[in-house]
Formats: sequence, C-alpha cells, structure tokens
Amino acid sequence: RGCADTPITSPHLYSSGTTLDTHTATLYLSHLFPEAPFFGIGFSLGAAVMTRYLGEQGLESRLRAACVLCAPLELRQMTAK
Repeated sequence: RGCADTPITSPHLYSSGTTLDTHTATLYLSHLFPEAPFFGIGFSLGAAVMTRYLGEQGLESRLRAACVLCAPLELRQMTAK
C-alpha cells in the first residue's frame, strides 16, 4: 500500500488512521462465524485504530467489547521531525 517502500497493490493507500482493514476483517469473520461473540484489542497504533473504528461504527459494530492499550493521543506530534 505504499508504506515503507512496499509496492502499491491496491486502490487503498496506507494511512495510519484507516479502519477499512479492521472493518473488512470484522465483517468477514462475523459471516464465517455468525453466532460467535467478537472482541477487539489494540495496542499502540492498533489501539488508535480500534478506538476510531468503534467511534465510526457505534452500535453497528460487530464487536461485543474492546480493549485499547497505550493509544497514542497525538499522532501528528509523534511523527513530527
């Protein structure tokens, strides 16, 4: 997706804040296992993505609960040179 010199192989470029992969994986797994409860966990950047995903999906999320650990609060500041 164009991050760290990786080739661009999809129409979606890398973004540290995108929830597209989380959403796609959650939908796919919920179709494979429709009766299973799903829980999310994210650490560091994954925690920021999980938080955003839950905020975007709200009650439509297929996750029953989630835990976020060490989420960076100021991504822009953390990546500034």
